[in-house]
Amino acid sequence: MARSSFFDSLHSVRRREVLGQLNAQLVRRFSKDLEDLLGGFPELQGVSVFAVDGHPIEHASHSPSDSKGEKVSSSNLYALCLHTGLLWNFGAVQGDGRYGHEMPVFRVRLERWLSHWPRRRGQPKPIFVGDPA
Repeated sequence: MARSSFFDSLHSVRRREVLGQLNAQLVRRFSKDLEDLLGGFPELQGVSVFAVDGHPIEHASHSPSDSKGEKVSSSNLYALCLHTGLLWNFGAVQGDGRYGHEMPVFRVRLERWLSHWPRRRGQPKPIFVGDPA
């Protein structure tokens, strides 16, 4: 079997969209049944609070290299709901031979991501806690 049977399909936009929708549905389903980890803070009742940070993954031997011939590890940006402890993949930051920074990914994906997050009318906008580096 060809390596492309597995790895080329990872670049499919359609597959990424399906996985994003699945993630959104799972978060909606499980968030109703989980204990509120911020329940001891009444001022945060009804306010979504997220920790946002990137996480790199060791590059594979077949990963593309940058212009200097160095392998570029994949890195994704994640949002962790501090009420439920559920993790949400915000998007790819770097990989495929290119380097990236987390903030542009955060800014570009935020509005679309918020449209998938279950939020009631009149509820304040979410709080995002991020690493300033």
